[in-house]
Amino acid sequence: EDPGTPQECWGGASAFLAWGTAGYTHPRGFSSSSWLERMYWGDVTSSVDFCEPNYVLSDLIAEPANSISSLVFVAQGLVGIFIANPSRGDGPHHVWANRMFFVMYLTLTMVGVGSTLLHATLTAWGQAADEVPMLLLSIAILSTLLELESTTSLRRPYLPVAVAAVSAGGVTIYFWF
Repeated sequence: EDPGTPQECWGGASAFLAWGTAGYTHPRGFSSSSWLERMYWGDVTSSVDFCEPNYVLSDLIAEPANSISSLVFVAQGLVGIFIANPSRGDGPHHVWANRMFFVMYLTLTMVGVGSTLLHATLTAWGQAADEVPMLLLSIAILSTLLELESTTSLRRPYLPVAVAAVSAGGVTIYFWF
């Protein structure tokens, strides 16, 4: 595929790679449009493809700049789990809120891993590994915000069951459609 001009791309390393590799020929002799579906992960099956040219630097990583930049989410999640999580201290938050902070940071880490998988493989399973944690992170953030001010007990005792039901329903709908 023609990666376009740098102005059509999102900028940064992706724009440089897209502009600097237009017309690039793969070391095995494939043209930039024919080798795409012959790489390590098989056919490109994701419904999204970003502006970064695919499989230019490696047969294993479709979009290296996007893959590497996704690792920032992994780092942020791990910092949250091990350093910034209020459950590590004696804060005023209820146990539920502390657990939800942990779940938020854990799902943020999962978003980073999933996004890395999507950009590295451009497969449908990589896309699911990217998008499902985003859905779960949104639910975890909302749940945490709803109970953030609780100090002794849940203000909404139905919340754990509702979170589980909404999460299961959202993931089911995601895979159904």
